[in-house]
Amino acid sequence: MSCEGNDCVAPPKLNFTLKTQRDFNEKPHDRYDEEIRSQPPTDILLITANDNEFNACYSYMKQIRRGFYTELGYVDFGQFGDGDDQKVQVALVKCRQGSSDTQTVATIGATILNPKVVLFVGICASMRPKEAKLGDVVLSDKLATYTRREIKPDGTVEYHGVKTEVSRNMAKLFLHAADGWKPPLKDPESLDVGLHRDAVMLSGPDLVNCSERRQELSDHFPDALGLEMEGEGLYKAAHDLGLEWGVIKAVSNFADGSEDVTKDWQPFSSAMAASVVYNMFKHPVVLKNWYRHKETKDAQDPTNKASVSNCYELEHSYWPRKKLDDEIQKIQKGKIKVLHGTIGTGKTSATRHYIDVNKQKFAIRWRIDVSTSTGKYSAIASLTRLAKELGVSYRELFQTIQQRAERQEDIIFLLDNVQKKPCDEWFRELWNIRSSVYIIITTNIAFLHFDLPDAEELRVEEFDEAFEFLQEIHDDDGEDILKLCKQFGWNILGLTVARDYMLRHKITARAYLRRLRESETVRKDQGDASGHPALYHSIRACLEEVDPDKFLAIATTSFISNNMIPVFLLSNQLSASNSSENAARLDAIHAQLKSLVQITNQNKNRFFSYHSFTQYVIKDMIKENKSVKADLQHLPCRLAGIFVRYISKDNRFSKSHFLQRVVCEHVEVFLREHAKVYLKELENKQNDDPTNNESRKMIASITLARLSELLGFTYTQQQPLIRDELDDHFECATYLLHKLCGITEKDLQPVNESDNEHLQEMFGVTDKDRDMFGITNNDFAVAHQLSTKLTKKSSELSSSLIELVFWRTVNEQDLAMFPEQVKENETVREKIRSSEPLSRSDVEELVKHGVTYSVDRYRELFLPELYLSVIYSFGRNYFYRYRTTLKHPSAYYISLLKRAYCLSRAISKRMNRGDAVLHEFMVQANGLLYLLVNHDLADGTDKEKQVHARDLKNAITYYQKLVSEERRFFEMGMLKRTKDDTSSKLKCYQQIIKCYKSLLKINEDGGRCIKDGAQACEDLFELLTPYGAQNVDRTNEHLVQYSRHMNAIAEFYLSTNNEEYFPRATEIFTLSAEQAEKYDVTIKFYLEALVGLADVCSRIGKHQDSICHLKQCDSKESLRKLQRQNPPIQERICNIQRRNDASSPRGHERDEAITSQYCDDTDAGRADGSSSYSIKNENT
Repeated sequence: MSCEGNDCVAPPKLNFTLKTQRDFNEKPHDRYDEEIRSQPPTDILLITANDNEFNACYSYMKQIRRGFYTELGYVDFGQFGDGDDQKVQVALVKCRQGSSDTQTVATIGATILNPKVVLFVGICASMRPKEAKLGDVVLSDKLATYTRREIKPDGTVEYHGVKTEVSRNMAKLFLHAADGWKPPLKDPESLDVGLHRDAVMLSGPDLVNCSERRQELSDHFPDALGLEMEGEGLYKAAHDLGLEWGVIKAVSNFADGSEDVTKDWQPFSSAMAASVVYNMFKHPVVLKNWYRHKETKDAQDPTNKASVSNCYELEHSYWPRKKLDDEIQKIQKGKIKVLHGTIGTGKTSATRHYIDVNKQKFAIRWRIDVSTSTGKYSAIASLTRLAKELGVSYRELFQTIQQRAERQEDIIFLLDNVQKKPCDEWFRELWNIRSSVYIIITTNIAFLHFDLPDAEELRVEEFDEAFEFLQEIHDDDGEDILKLCKQFGWNILGLTVARDYMLRHKITARAYLRRLRESETVRKDQGDASGHPALYHSIRACLEEVDPDKFLAIATTSFISNNMIPVFLLSNQLSASNSSENAARLDAIHAQLKSLVQITNQNKNRFFSYHSFTQYVIKDMIKENKSVKADLQHLPCRLAGIFVRYISKDNRFSKSHFLQRVVCEHVEVFLREHAKVYLKELENKQNDDPTNNESRKMIASITLARLSELLGFTYTQQQPLIRDELDDHFECATYLLHKLCGITEKDLQPVNESDNEHLQEMFGVTDKDRDMFGITNNDFAVAHQLSTKLTKKSSELSSSLIELVFWRTVNEQDLAMFPEQVKENETVREKIRSSEPLSRSDVEELVKHGVTYSVDRYRELFLPELYLSVIYSFGRNYFYRYRTTLKHPSAYYISLLKRAYCLSRAISKRMNRGDAVLHEFMVQANGLLYLLVNHDLADGTDKEKQVHARDLKNAITYYQKLVSEERRFFEMGMLKRTKDDTSSKLKCYQQIIKCYKSLLKINEDGGRCIKDGAQACEDLFELLTPYGAQNVDRTNEHLVQYSRHMNAIAEFYLSTNNEEYFPRATEIFTLSAEQAEKYDVTIKFYLEALVGLADVCSRIGKHQDSICHLKQCDSKESLRKLQRQNPPIQERICNIQRRNDASSPRGHERDEAITSQYCDDTDAGRADGSSSYSIKNENT
């Protein structure tokens, strides 16, 4: 057969000689040899599938070194570039022809070599010879596959491949692939070589050399220009690894039987393709901001993350749905795509598949569950997480998204499970920027798109690919498959459940339908009530096969949300004592119910998700089955214990410490949402409990109270603060404890103060304490009443409640205060590493060493301390009053803090001599003393100068007393603070210095204030000295504490406006900057230290030094971003700049000389490793 047209003439000559195998005589080196290990990191991994392709790429490489890898074979390392630009590092490998080996080599090569991009370079066939001629280069702007196909009953073939766009950076580069490209022809006029930059490359397993077969493929893929065999494998590997990828091939045949005639074009076409690759990548700047396979964008630029996403990896294969997938692919910015359909039609799966396939296209991929079960607060919580991922506040979120979209970044939002038209503020904000982003909505509401202008409806109904999907089910009569599809209304969820059941039991569709009819006969009412009888019975049939022990884990979903359930919530319900064995059992459940359970992986954490209809069936089964209900009696208590274990409030620390270390930050959000649903379910079950079981009610009340407090605490750490969530959980906890312990309104409001005067002495509160904190006899009386009733009820707690009452975990901060024998206890250390709770024997061992209270000794104190913890946290909401509108008057919260102080004194009285409850320390340090330090009163008016000065001096005195406190402090019976605890002392000193600064501002006894403040600074500096030592194994917490407090010391010296103290300020700022510059966690304090140094220099007339420090503030994007987020820092920098600008010309001349010396010295300093911001002046 002859080739088409006149393209079969011999190819023209090249302007260089292609290398051949005879030229590859470089001695190979082992991968561990110095010649290979010393190679710079690989930028581009080139893959080829035959000698001509390999030879062409090799010919464009320079300074080649050959290595040998067992996994890859020979790897040739070289460079692209001209002259001084030979800096683009290239690795070249060869694989067998076809998709499978390409995927293997690409995966292994990327894993070992860690490139920025992986490319397949070589030759292809032309699907349209008149458009793509021999020698023309085809760039895979889109890649289509034809591997999967369906043969219809009438014999026709329908293909179900995928079509995906090339990776984001490569797509941008393809636009300029022709810029400066000159085909390497000896005679430039000999051939007009085309370059097709927006082509569709068709990839599949067949080596096509038949015009009829080519025409068949062309009929199904009319937009395809090139045809080849390796692209699908390259895409799969790159997609799995999150790598940039591309297929660049030149036409060498027409897939029409003429390959023997055109074979001479293979070397020529390979050279054309290689020349285009070289032209695109010959300048290193092109790849400068691309990221390697194992490299996160945060490492270089925290503001420009590779892919900010909560659309996590799914552990299931998606069955392509050509019509639906193609329609979703047509999504446009500004036109919201609304996917509507009944339950189980696959709306969310199809959307998430589209997002996953195109994950390299989207810089931000964000899913928001908008179902009524989670509500608007979950949407806000989700968007708050997105804001944090982007490094901005919630208030700046939508503006930031708009700005990133304007920088040509693609951003997509999935609003999942929308059950009514969204009308909350967050949706209005998103709606206002819809023209810049992609938005997909999934809903069961038929006409939602009518309420959204410019929205496009996409109805998701029948599963058209059902016959191919069910092809593994072998039946003599295809009519049974058709009946099965009709039985489920062609619903993909129902057919998936049916398919897995039939395959697992090896039965036919006819047998399955018979079982389904039998089940429907037995439980007709339940099926009909669900509205989807066939789906109901098919799901129930699967669930009924799970053995009772494993069903406990499934039953957990009746108490919590059905989405993103952390695996540990389920595995901890199983009976095995070994956690790994329980995890294995959970995997077995998934294998048995894989059609009902979706597993998501995120940062090494696994999550189970069930369809909402599956959850409905589970609840129905529990309600109906009495034996199951009996087994579930203790589930609420066990589940509560798991929540309490993983949401662990430690009042010594703030946000970053309230969650046990084994749980990552993103799990926290899901865990909190599950806890909220659990609280609601448990409250309903408590009200509906027909047995009136007192023990069970007590479990429920304590569980609800403890979890409510923990949830309320987590919301105090969230931005933006949500008023309802902030107060409601604390109010709920308080109400439940009142009800449990019989506390009435009368107990909270005694009227006759004269009867209560003796209580002050009983609590051990001095007159000075009472007057300073504003505590009345009524406060003492209320605390006494509370203490009496709470202690009585706590003493009555049964042994069955001990696990819930006394669930203890230990962390590294606790261990630091324990005796050496405990620190060396490997069992305890393992519990810390795994965040496992202590066993009874572990607790008894700690009791021997006096670092914890026994269960029996602590029992009577549990409820009083739980109540104390609730009202302490509730009262501290007062300090958030400027960030949100609180539900109660300010005085209400202050009264709670006073009540908490009195109750803490009562609890401490009941403890061993020399011991006290931690809240007694905390309610003073972080509550009542804050009121003294603040410049305003409860009503928002400023204090009079004299009153404020008096309060500040009193606060200093009391903080100094806390620094010197000799007692040991316990929380929930566990030692939390000793006299040697540095952390609490640092916080007290920080407040002391803040008080002295405030006294200076109001001109109160300046000389004395400066002297005493300086002494406090030196005391604090001495405490910090160990944290600054290089040989100390410092945690992130130590680094942050060191930098924060060092800056506070220096700022005090600066605030004195006394030049005598400026050298000390300079010294401290410099030490702080030197430490803070080294670590990401302290970048904020590095900026503060630089600004402080600029301020000092500006004040002492060293304006050029000041300017140098300000320039350093702009030297990194992370520093610039911090400035944008911190208006006070911006204002301070502006003031310093004005001061520098106002300096005299003479001063300029003097400073230029100083700066010249300064710059020379600092440059030299960099060369020998010293800091670039130290002030080089003998006077300082």
